Amino acid sequence: MNKDILRIKIHFMYIVIILVFISILLCGALLIGYEGTIKTLSNSSTLLSIVLAVVAILITLWDVAG
Repeated sequence: MNKDILRIKIHFMYIVIILVFISILLCGALLIGYEGTIKTLSNSSTLLSIVLAVVAILITLWDVAG
């Protein structure tokens, strides 16, 4: 029984990853050529990078302190 559940979980993860990849490709194909989209994505990626850097610093500080 546990092996069956583990198999289902693995296949579910593969399917989710494939669907996310396909949706990213479709969104990219639909938004290609729009200049406003490029600016928005650039700003969003910069903001996301800053947030992830702060999270990484906080996790490192908690790891060292704890």
